[in-house]
Amino acid sequence: MNINPALCGTANGFLRANMSYRSQWAAFGNAYRTMGFSADAPIIKKKKTYGSYLGTGINVYQDRAGAAKLSKLHLAGDVSGVVVMGDGLLSLGIEVAYEQRSISGAGLKWDSQWSNNQYNSAISSGESESASKSAFDYSGGLAYVLRRKPSTISSNDGTELVISASVFHILRPDMGLGGGDPLAMRYTGMVYATLGLTNTNVRLQPRLFYNQQSSLREINAGCIFYYVLQNASSYTGYNVESAFGVGASYRYRDAIIPEIHYYKGDFFCGLSYDFNASKLTPYSATRGGLEITLRFTDVAGKIFGGNGASRSF
Repeated sequence: MNINPALCGTANGFLRANMSYRSQWAAFGNAYRTMGFSADAPIIKKKKTYGSYLGTGINVYQDRAGAAKLSKLHLAGDVSGVVVMGDGLLSLGIEVAYEQRSISGAGLKWDSQWSNNQYNSAISSGESESASKSAFDYSGGLAYVLRRKPSTISSNDGTELVISASVFHILRPDMGLGGGDPLAMRYTGMVYATLGLTNTNVRLQPRLFYNQQSSLREINAGCIFYYVLQNASSYTGYNVESAFGVGASYRYRDAIIPEIHYYKGDFFCGLSYDFNASKLTPYSATRGGLEITLRFTDVAGKIFGGNGASRSF
């Protein structure tokens, strides 16, 4: 949902919940730390009906950085309208978010607080100690998701394709702590696929992501190679599918990002690390960002009494 609100409710299952943690630029000490949680599920969806349904979700994350505790809190609700088209889904989604940004000067040292070449915290800095700003923010997007199941459990010839486009900060809320600083609209696009190599245990997961806000652009491309350790049982359900993945992405002129993935049944764990490859490298010592993701996907509807859907990927 951080990429596109239209992806809300489009998971291969009945519930998807994510938890993530990221620590960025450790070489700079108390740099950015991000914690996030999201959950989404389809609603008003009959078990044997092919047509339309709604997706709903929540998306929460917080950034915090530096001695000044520069912080961003994002609380959002997402809704999508999804139309089933054969093996594909066409989704239109919106997000309504409450955002709060704040900063505290209590931990900062100012030039005016130095006396006789020594820092004296008792001297008033004359600066504002803290500031905060909050506003509602609106975003929207369109997505197409195609899933074709394998012809047999072991054939590994299934495919998945996701095409996504979205716009954030549609009404350009003013989030400047000093005022008079409306956010520029942000545009994102993504193409993502999972391709099984027929009659092997190998799957490829290439992806391409584009992000633009004002004159700033981000291009991220990469691929994950999965090896299926165990196929799911066809009828008994005693065995669940498990796989191990390894790969890397490259964020243009910024970072090289190796990744390790593992999932078993409904549970997924991902670990990645950004090795800085930008002009910041002499100062960051190539140390970028460590990110950990945990995900639960209720594929077979165990929680909500689904119709026994099987995992395609």
